[in-house]
Amino acid sequence: MVDLAIGQLADIVDGRLRLGSLPPLGGELEPVGRIVTEAARVGPGDVYWSVDHYATNFSEHVFFQGAAGVVAAGRHIEPWAGKFSVQVHEANDALWQLAAWGRSRFAGTVIAVAGRDAARTSAIIRHVLGSRMEMTPAPAITRQPAQVAVDVLDLDPHADCGLCPHIDTDDAGISRSISLVQPHVMVCTERALVGALPALPDDAAVIVLGDDRVHGDNRTMHHAVHSEGAGDLIWVGQDADHDFKASDIQSSGESLTFRIEDQTIAVRGGSPSDVPAVLAAFAVGRLLGLDNRDILSGLWSASTETNCSRRAASNAAMPR
Repeated sequence: MVDLAIGQLADIVDGRLRLGSLPPLGGELEPVGRIVTEAARVGPGDVYWSVDHYATNFSEHVFFQGAAGVVAAGRHIEPWAGKFSVQVHEANDALWQLAAWGRSRFAGTVIAVAGRDAARTSAIIRHVLGSRMEMTPAPAITRQPAQVAVDVLDLDPHADCGLCPHIDTDDAGISRSISLVQPHVMVCTERALVGALPALPDDAAVIVLGDDRVHGDNRTMHHAVHSEGAGDLIWVGQDADHDFKASDIQSSGESLTFRIEDQTIAVRGGSPSDVPAVLAAFAVGRLLGLDNRDILSGLWSASTETNCSRRAASNAAMPR
């Protein structure tokens, strides 16, 4: 939920604020509720952000669902009593403008996850870090580009760490997302890194899931990352030249186990396909200074959320 008033929101996005004939209780100081970009998901107190030009024609209908306000482009929307509307020039641009404002308020460590299996990787990372760090609420896993901006707005300014997963496969989409998110740590496949690399901050650490290669040579990507000015590059996978290499992989119906360095990693209910995501979570924990014991404990407890995230990613990929 965004910590600002509706008058501030209108100012940040250069929009025109309209209040109902009977204004909201707080007037322009009324707090902004949860921002939702899909009309079907709007509930009482939410702010519907109409990023779909076609859906703008039906924006008033969300007031029937209890929406507190509507942000839309191109037309005057008359708010109901106790409600508000904000008219902007372009709804998507305005949302990303507000998200950039939200990102500027977050002082914690931001971890971005991109590419195939981002949902699963994010869930495991959350388990590893959540045991020792105050994490922001789990963001949605969706293919809708506007959700990236909403996830950034949901970052708690007081949290130690924030997680922004994306499952874009388009280079331009990933690049735009990373430009907004400005992560301290980037976790991705090499294929996703191709799109993210030009937008990464100079000091960002990059963790590459090395079993989905485009160039087939670690040295190629090492050179590309350092020529762009990015920070550390950590390669995880099963090849001999990977920085974090899994070996002795064993899987049963109850757990996945493998060796890394002098540690035995165990994930309850895991499968061999989880190995890159588990390695990435291990590397993130190391980067952020967690003790090995805490990392291993978080990995063992990761199974339930991981399986839920698998289903979420599968549902997001299904045609509507």
